[in-house]
Amino acid sequence: MPLLKKLKDFYGNTFNVKHCIMDSGYDIKENYDYIMNEFHAQPIIAYNKRGSFAPPEGLNERLHPICSMGYELVYWGKDGDYLKFRCPHVLGKVDCPHGSSWCSSSNYGYCLKINYKKNNRYFSFPIRSSDEWQEIYNLRTSIERCNSRLKEYLNTDNIRSAGIKKAKIFALLNCITLVAGTIAVNVNKSLSKVA
Repeated sequence: MPLLKKLKDFYGNTFNVKHCIMDSGYDIKENYDYIMNEFHAQPIIAYNKRGSFAPPEGLNERLHPICSMGYELVYWGKDGDYLKFRCPHVLGKVDCPHGSSWCSSSNYGYCLKINYKKNNRYFSFPIRSSDEWQEIYNLRTSIERCNSRLKEYLNTDNIRSAGIKKAKIFALLNCITLVAGTIAVNVNKSLSKVA
């Protein structure tokens, strides 16, 4: 939260934050609440099991809700702040031995609505473990690779300059070097394809 507060204090409302992408070390309820309340953004944070051997009650390993028979409910869209999940038997995804009557007397089948803003640690939009959620989360890993290259190959984590201004210039020059190297590699690859 202190990093996010500094970001907000420094930039204010000059840009719109849509997602805050973090690894499982940041998976605590306070971070989810702060991101949603202060930035009005969606936290995309990897789940931290914290040593538990089973997923939370009512959820499977992917943190999707399950029915009373243990089948994963089918995501059926978003309605305002609510995510809607339906019976997999009614939708033809599984062959439940009890049919849909086990959970609901309706022909529509069992329907579960969850307010993802109130249950933000387990639920998000896009829903956790979906292709769209994973695609957004993968943006974090590309940034981590960039940071790793700056530290390992360009020696940014071993700055020996005195003063913050010199250190900042050193880091910026390393960033320029990294971008220039990436452009050079990609231009060479594209030239060989043209030839």
